[in-house]
Amino acid sequence: MYEAALTACFDAYNGRIPASAARKTFFRFGEQVATLEDATSAMQWLAACMSGSGKAQV
Repeated sequence: MYEAALTACFDAYNGRIPASAARKTFFRFGEQVATLEDATSAMQWLAACMSGSGKAQV
């Protein structure tokens, strides 16, 4: 699936396919390998990280 996503990106860049088709392929790849997560969950995690002082606790 990686090769399909990469090829779709190159094809969209070269004007052979619409960017929307490459985007769909890229997101299908991300879902398949479980690299995409719910945006709400990610934002909650980010907010929790930013609420600290920025210093590591020892």
